[in-house]
Amino acid sequence: MKVVFVLLFSVLVFSCQKGDEQVPKVSKAEHTPTLDEVLKNGIIGELGIKMGELAKIEGVVEDYPDNQTYYWHNILKHKILLRVEKLNGKSFDKTLKFEFNTGFHGGSIKVPKVGDSFVYSGYETGGYLGTPNFHDQGIAVVDQFSFHFESKFIILKDHNSDD
Repeated sequence: MKVVFVLLFSVLVFSCQKGDEQVPKVSKAEHTPTLDEVLKNGIIGELGIKMGELAKIEGVVEDYPDNQTYYWHNILKHKILLRVEKLNGKSFDKTLKFEFNTGFHGGSIKVPKVGDSFVYSGYETGGYLGTPNFHDQGIAVVDQFSFHFESKFIILKDHNSDD
């Protein structure tokens, strides 16, 4: 089985090579921030504030559009979304949804039910996921999903149980 996979992968790689042709250069945006600039200035996230800044979000819990369930460490999970309606006590004017996520902090944070209202404190973070597409440059890669930046809200405190 291993030999078949290696053979198929080799055929795929060699069939996508362009021989002596020049690989086209990828154009850059007017200004792409350097890592040093990002580390110095931060990134403004989907919430409109710097990623990593403490924020309080309020809204309503929604079901994932496709009712997707998945296995994570052999535990069946059902994805739910947090539709943000307020940020730091003020109405939030755009539609923004985050997947419920307590990161490694959430042992005592109860998973809400679809339709529940929520009030959480936490921070927005993000990173690149997926594999860039280099097929047009003659480099074959096996990609699970497209290369993109994904934003997350990590819940640190559940205000729903505050009295």
